[in-house]
Amino acid sequence: MNEEKINEIFDGFADPEINDSNIIQRYIRVVSGNNTVDLPGLTDAPRRFIESTALFLVSTFMRRNFAMASLAKSQFFVKTKNYTKDNNNGIKFNDFFNLWFIILGKSRVGRKSVTMAFMQQIIEQVFPELEISYTFTPQALIKNLAEEKWVEKKDGSIETPFTWIQDECTIFFDQLKKADFMASTDGLLSKFYDGKTFTDSTISRGTKKVTNPYCTSFLASTPILPKAFTEKLLMQGLLNRFCFIVEENIEFRDERIGGTFTDKEEEERVIITDWFDTLNSLVLPTVVQFKPEARKLYSQFTRRIEKIINDKSLGLREPYFGNLPNLLKRLSGVYQIAELSDEELLNLDNEIEITENSMLWALDYLEYLWQGFEKVLDLMEKREPKYQPAVYHKDRNIEILNGIVAVYKRYILNPESYGIKNLPTKMIVKLSHLRLECDGLEGFEQGLDELSNAQKIIKHTGYNFSQKATIGIEYIDYDVEDLKKILESEKS
Repeated sequence: MNEEKINEIFDGFADPEINDSNIIQRYIRVVSGNNTVDLPGLTDAPRRFIESTALFLVSTFMRRNFAMASLAKSQFFVKTKNYTKDNNNGIKFNDFFNLWFIILGKSRVGRKSVTMAFMQQIIEQVFPELEISYTFTPQALIKNLAEEKWVEKKDGSIETPFTWIQDECTIFFDQLKKADFMASTDGLLSKFYDGKTFTDSTISRGTKKVTNPYCTSFLASTPILPKAFTEKLLMQGLLNRFCFIVEENIEFRDERIGGTFTDKEEEERVIITDWFDTLNSLVLPTVVQFKPEARKLYSQFTRRIEKIINDKSLGLREPYFGNLPNLLKRLSGVYQIAELSDEELLNLDNEIEITENSMLWALDYLEYLWQGFEKVLDLMEKREPKYQPAVYHKDRNIEILNGIVAVYKRYILNPESYGIKNLPTKMIVKLSHLRLECDGLEGFEQGLDELSNAQKIIKHTGYNFSQKATIGIEYIDYDVEDLKKILESEKS
């Protein structure tokens, strides 16, 4: 498919107008700064990273209080006389505004961790119970949500709001491919994204019900992450629900060390946290509709998408490409809520309309997301050159070994989280200090033997772990035996 033809879906739309009091713009201005003494900025992280955390926060605290009524997804032949939060005479409020994000950036210079830190501070301030453990199995997650995360609201309705935040998430997607105990995770998460009540029944665990879930997610990793993606995850829908933001060039600034926050920063901090607290405190449902101008833009964009899908085969791009209108709908709703003041939030009627300008903001951001997804596909397809066994670089191979060990240590030091049981304590101790033993050629050889033993133990316990290593943003394709051959080559 011609690249220019695909990119034409974003042509002809006007630029959105900036509203400085919009909570997203306010958040960006405080965290990134505006080159003034009053607002010097808290970090030099990429602006799109900061914008994404702001969108995530608005989406998270909207919860199930805002929804679109989709007639196509509602009950036509089954009517009810009772009005409830999720049902008005068969018309179900079933299109929500929860968003999932993945940001990709290099270690150190990508500023991923600091970007997420400010975001998590607001969650801890407003609703700390929202976060779930960043490592989980499907069964453990269902149990936690069913027993601990549900809330009863003032109107008597039940919902289960939660958010999944994880830095360095490559290991999670590796598990989706290889670990049997994670086999159903992608389908489970997809149901939660769609807001569908989920019931799990087994003889041993009984019945667990996750009622009216509302799930948002913010994950981060280095550009190695797409190598853990599979065509199955793309085609079946899990990855198509994510907004991908790939690191852009940033202007490095000196870190602020010492001193205090400015009076303006303190003032903005109170305004921002109070706004999110107000949004989170809302109870009554609000139906979200399009204004005519916004509906026209949405329809125009959707028709462009459908025409291209109908005319040509897009391969791996097609599922994500086809989900762009859904992302546009969600983003436009989030941008619209961000336009409201505290007072306007508190005085909301049971209906709000998305304006043309909010739709234009969503289109602008969506174009960036599509570019990010294209970069993700490029990273998926990129392969590292094969290593030449005849060449030996001791320092480089020690680095490779240490990278492998670093990955193993995550499992060995916390085995129960990954379904591994009965590992010998002595081996755990040895592995936890293996990096210190790999000094020079003799230590390197000893380290390889220890690692081989660790692999045998893990294999004996029934856990299938790939012998690959993550080092920085590189993907090293050697297992232990390859490294032993390199070592023998050096000796000879």
